[in-house]
Amino acid sequence: MKKILFIVFTLLISHITAFANSIPEPGKTTVFPIYINNAKTAFDKDLEQKLVKSIEPELSKNYTIVKNDNYKEDFKKIGIEDLSKAERVDILEVFKDKTDFVVILEIEPVINESSSSLLSKSVTSKGSLQLKIVDIINKKYLVNERISYKDKDSQLSVSYLDLIDIKKKPITMRNFEKILKQASNKIVTTIPKTNTEKTINDKTESSGNILMPSKKN
Repeated sequence: MKKILFIVFTLLISHITAFANSIPEPGKTTVFPIYINNAKTAFDKDLEQKLVKSIEPELSKNYTIVKNDNYKEDFKKIGIEDLSKAERVDILEVFKDKTDFVVILEIEPVINESSSSLLSKSVTSKGSLQLKIVDIINKKYLVNERISYKDKDSQLSVSYLDLIDIKKKPITMRNFEKILKQASNKIVTTIPKTNTEKTINDKTESSGNILMPSKKN
């Protein structure tokens, strides 16, 4: 019985903490992250975990994260099944009045190429991430770019008949470690931590007065 009560209490605390973290602070920028995984590898789940664990802590440290699982249904209502195909106008329609910024991170198909010679074997891996940052308030893209990284692993082999293959997962994960670090830096240097327009609106509503610029004498 005590064990059951402990589990219930733990779940309750986690839900309360999650709810508290989702409440926007006055004037603090709200960000809605969308993660899309089109890597098409045998280790897609590991890549997706790396994506979320690399980006989410930076977002939560600097902004208020907004989440709602219904957003996929909202896209379907306007005819968007594949989120990677969503255009700026679609994103603005779905997220109007729901958040200040939307950050879309899409892992694109990973390209792995193996080669061998008489004395060596190698694998070349290229990873790419499409990063989009949409300013919902001002209705525009702040970022819409692809971040890519390519690297190569090699090892000596006895002959063409050497059956030892170079693993593709380690080099792919290393590539995305560099890609995600760059993406994280791009996000925090692009999105302001506080929203000036939102702060002014909050003050106007709380005071009941329209704020006007002071005149110089």
